[in-house]
Amino acid sequence: MNVLLVFVPLGFLAAGLSWNDVVVSAFNFLAIIPLSALISNASDTIGSRWGGLVGGLVNASFGNTVELIVGVPSIHGRNAEFAPSCWEAFSQTYCSQVQSPHLHLHLLLMHPQVQGICIIVAARGTGIVFANSAVIDSLSSLMLITVMTLVLPTALYSTFPDTATNIDSKILSFSRSTCVAMLLIYIAYLYFQLKTHASLFLNEEDDVDHSGRGNVPESPAAERDQDIDGDECAVEDLPSMRDVAVATVVLVISGLLIGRCTYSFMEGLDGTADTLGITKIFVALILIPIASNAPELTQVIAASRKKKINYAIGVIIGSILQISLFVLPVLVIIGWILNLPMDLYFKASQTYILLFAITVVNQVLQDRRYTYLHGTMLLSVPATENTLLLAAGRNPETEEYRLRDFYCRLRSETRHALSAAMLCSRTNVLLFCVPLGLMGPGWGWPAPVVFLLNFLAMLPLASILTFATEQLAAVVGSVAGGLINATFGNAVEMIVGISALKEGEISIVQSSMIGSILSSILLILGTTFLLSGWGKRTVDINIDVVGILTSLMIISCFSLIMPSALHIADSTSSDPSNLPSDYILTLSRITSLVLLVFYLLYLYFQSITHAELFMEEGEEESDNKLHAVSSCIVLILATLGVAQCSDSLVDSVDGFVEALGVSRSFVGLIIVPIVGNAGCFVGTVQWSRSNRINLAVSVIVGSTLQISLFVTPFLVVVGWIIGKDMSLQFDSFETIVLTMSTLVVNYLVRDGETNYFEGLLLVATYVSIDQLFCPD
Repeated sequence: MNVLLVFVPLGFLAAGLSWNDVVVSAFNFLAIIPLSALISNASDTIGSRWGGLVGGLVNASFGNTVELIVGVPSIHGRNAEFAPSCWEAFSQTYCSQVQSPHLHLHLLLMHPQVQGICIIVAARGTGIVFANSAVIDSLSSLMLITVMTLVLPTALYSTFPDTATNIDSKILSFSRSTCVAMLLIYIAYLYFQLKTHASLFLNEEDDVDHSGRGNVPESPAAERDQDIDGDECAVEDLPSMRDVAVATVVLVISGLLIGRCTYSFMEGLDGTADTLGITKIFVALILIPIASNAPELTQVIAASRKKKINYAIGVIIGSILQISLFVLPVLVIIGWILNLPMDLYFKASQTYILLFAITVVNQVLQDRRYTYLHGTMLLSVPATENTLLLAAGRNPETEEYRLRDFYCRLRSETRHALSAAMLCSRTNVLLFCVPLGLMGPGWGWPAPVVFLLNFLAMLPLASILTFATEQLAAVVGSVAGGLINATFGNAVEMIVGISALKEGEISIVQSSMIGSILSSILLILGTTFLLSGWGKRTVDINIDVVGILTSLMIISCFSLIMPSALHIADSTSSDPSNLPSDYILTLSRITSLVLLVFYLLYLYFQSITHAELFMEEGEEESDNKLHAVSSCIVLILATLGVAQCSDSLVDSVDGFVEALGVSRSFVGLIIVPIVGNAGCFVGTVQWSRSNRINLAVSVIVGSTLQISLFVTPFLVVVGWIIGKDMSLQFDSFETIVLTMSTLVVNYLVRDGETNYFEGLLLVATYVSIDQLFCPD
């Protein structure tokens, strides 16, 4: 193996002359292999003089040179001004993928494979090897305890709810205190191994019988002869102090050279990954652990070939303890010193794999009698881990079992989804109106009956749609959830609006948008104030959140009615402007595009930069959680149902208006908003009764913002696409009512408190407005 030492100067030369990155990485990677062998031989020499224990500790210490060299710059790299220029590219490219804790988790996962190779080599020929039970029990127990301690911060993180605050700071603080404790444990471990229980680790080379105990001499005389012969052989085989000194020098120089080679290897790794097309996880999972574990692998193979199984296992577990009790805590503390957020939080999949691997290894070690089958079993552990990490968790069971399990889970999830959807609202008892409303036109039923059936059918469909939207939004995250809420949370208004646009019923679309906003800020908000303040003098409102939302509501509503205000001002002026006849339509389309962009900024504000303002501490999670796929299916089915019912409803508008003598504004301003806001109304009533007025007000004003910033501009753009002149030119009376309503609501909530009488006034205002459009 030492023939590869030629790559040491070649690696230095390639790095110094800035050769190709692939050549630099390859040369330095190959140079690490013989250097690790020199470390193994030198530690073996020291171990022969001072005992295998000291040799194992020396090897484990120098074997962690690679980990420390990789880890410290990775922490440094999180802040470019601390990172050397040669590490800057590596830090920016790899630190997000291979952060130090995650990297060293992969290094821990390589040790079962090394141990498997050790057992296979030791068991060849004889078929079975035996280990010292006292040493194995002590080391395997320590290994299990330390790894369990290592993943405590990750376990703690999983106990926090999603809405908990300062999770990262708590985990960081807990990780740092855990690392201090682990360093103290490491010192105690060294004292245990070197001082108080050194006798457990001194007889690695004794033969062991099938009971796990050392062979017993046949007689005292034979024992004395054996001791004398053993002592003489031991004295003759002991290396001199000169050999120990040379081995120590070789150990130090090899460690320094490995550090330099590792440095150059990592420096050219970025270009190597791009040239060869390898992934960053391949580098973290395969290349770096091979380089860092080369000393252990070399030494344990050599020890296993000599049947020194106790010594080999001691080196392997000692290296695991070094990484978990020394290397990782040191790196966390270095990050602490540099004021960088290095913690012990691992990904859930990595934590599961580590616990699985260590548990398997511990179980195998407890047998104390090993065959090549044990080694093969341990080799299969990293294979399973690689499959989980690289192939995204492929199931190891057979195809038949997977299909059977899939169908079982599918049936269970289907039953759960149907049950949850059917029970999400009391209005679902009206679902029988869906087929009747759809079949009514074909059966020749009167238009008012068809209109009424489809109106009643859309009430439960709207509730199911709202339920599925909330379930899916809770899964996909805040920003995407906001978009889903905006898209499907107001799906009734959007679908009815698109259906009406296709039929040219632009007045119904415009009236339904104004009616949805008025229904939210007058009827639903007034009901919330009335129920929350009933029997109380005043009810406090979180002015921080509600103040921001109402300000946004005023801005959005005023922007929405700007084209109407301009048209009213121009038409009533004695000196009208000489604008083109279609200027209102052009202005409406431009305004709609601006409002859509503003809505995206509002989502960013609400979900990213100021998310803490919108957290509702008292919000409870639903017991009927759906899988994301189930939520999508329910969402699609409910949307299709609403679309079909809305088409039938729009088709029957003419007959309904003629039969009852109502205006089209009545349909758009009152009927359609009742359907669209049914789910929101039921929810706010429940929240008001449970004294969660802040959540209710936030949902109401948020729904208003969705209508004004998303749904209405979206319908204008849809009309633009399909060739319909949908504009923001509303009826003059509707424009005035909307303006006054938003100002009144803003005034009522600005003082931070309300009462039932203010709610009663809002409801009365809405009823008065509705009376103007009701039939005689």
